[in-house]
Amino acid sequence: MSNGTPPAYPPEVQFIVDHHALTLGTWFCGAIGDFFLTGALVCMSFDYWSRYSTSDATINRVFVAVGFVLNIIKSAQTAAILWHKLIAGFGNYLDAAYSSPWYISIEPLTTEIVCFSAQVYFITRLWRMVGGLRLLLIPLVPSVLMGLAGHAAMAVQVFHLSGVDAMPNLQKTYYVALVGIVSSDIIVTTALSYYLWESRTGFKRTDNLIARLLHLTWITAALPMITSLLNLITYITLAPSGNSTFIAFNLIMPKLYTLSQMYTLNTRKSLTFGEKSDQFDTGIDRTDTVHTNPVRFTDARSGLNTTTSIKFAIPTSHEESDDSRELDEFTKSRLPVVV
Repeated sequence: MSNGTPPAYPPEVQFIVDHHALTLGTWFCGAIGDFFLTGALVCMSFDYWSRYSTSDATINRVFVAVGFVLNIIKSAQTAAILWHKLIAGFGNYLDAAYSSPWYISIEPLTTEIVCFSAQVYFITRLWRMVGGLRLLLIPLVPSVLMGLAGHAAMAVQVFHLSGVDAMPNLQKTYYVALVGIVSSDIIVTTALSYYLWESRTGFKRTDNLIARLLHLTWITAALPMITSLLNLITYITLAPSGNSTFIAFNLIMPKLYTLSQMYTLNTRKSLTFGEKSDQFDTGIDRTDTVHTNPVRFTDARSGLNTTTSIKFAIPTSHEESDDSRELDEFTKSRLPVVV
């Protein structure tokens, strides 16, 4: 019988015993981030449906609905994982090291499915804005398939994993999966940025809209891409020693991809309104003055005369510059489509 001496564990299990924060703690922190971002996703989805439920394209509504359902399922999976590791297996370090129920084993695959859904939306958006992907398909298709196939293969490997001591066997597969996701993001973001940059016309109205679209492109791509990179970097540098920090980034990554999609969809009206507010700002100093003048209307059928007042907006200058006329014609063909 034990005389008070702690039981001897295998090295990989002892690391969990000695470093709760770097092992089980990463699952907890990642789950908290997952649940917090789920609340943000619910709010953004409600905002989308309240504004675009009847007016938006069917394909966009499908992307929103699918992304929302997948993320709710993903959060339920995260809750189940947290329950297994911190409640059902509390204090059982051998179980934490060697037991992985099916809903833990498929976690890499469910993560990729959610990210893939958002990536397909951004690829479709790029196709609609550019008018076709053409040569982009050559690097884009292998990158997307690399991420999808890598995560699927990793789920199979995790399902047959004997324990945490066999984690090094997953390294190459995990590298392929994460590199596929990161490279896909880089290709889509770079291609869209290049297209928008090349669409500049030199006219303020067009260039203002392009600047807003470029800003939107980078702020929506930044968080998911940075999280994917941190996921890859922490796995390469820390996972070999038993540190599971990459798990936290892996748990929040799907939510950030979907939130990026929702932010892009929900900001279209503000982009359009901003473009409309600039339509008279073309470098022409012009002031509109409102005058109220009486106007007499005669109804010939009854012989009655009616007088009323009508407001007229009369510009101080009726001269329209050549730049203004050229801008209106040029932007019809060059102004990017907000989708």
